[in-house]
Amino acid sequence: MGDEEQVVVPKSGANSKLLIVVLATNVLMAGGFGYLVISGRSSHAADKVAAKPKAEKGPPTVGPLVEIGSLVANLRGPEVSHYVKVALHVEATNEETKKRVEAALVPIRNEALTYLSGITLSESMGEGRMHAMAEELKKRVAEIVGKDAVHRVYFSEFVIQ
Repeated sequence: MGDEEQVVVPKSGANSKLLIVVLATNVLMAGGFGYLVISGRSSHAADKVAAKPKAEKGPPTVGPLVEIGSLVANLRGPEVSHYVKVALHVEATNEETKKRVEAALVPIRNEALTYLSGITLSESMGEGRMHAMAEELKKRVAEIVGKDAVHRVYFSEFVIQ
């Protein structure tokens, strides 16, 4: 007798009403989800047809680069001696201005060394300071080769010791 299973038959009253409510809720939810999926696809398809194709935005274009080279300068400071080593590149606006930058390499290197040796250790550290230094060097290079010649100055190496 211990191996026999008992089968429980639900009463037909309250349990059958609960089953009907649960089934109806599931059918309504499935219908609502189906409607959202179908209407969502059709609106996206209409958007795709109506929308103009967007131009793909690629990496920013870089003009002709002129390598200024590596520079080492002692930083200004009263106590401990520190130096900065940088490698600079100047982005010219076009091929003609690139030739002007190449022709003025020695004055550009001199101006960069003069600027770098005039800053302190604290003035040379941090991302914001590097951007400010690049802008200052850009202005100084532009004074030598002309404002229209320089688009940007890049640090390809930057070491403080």
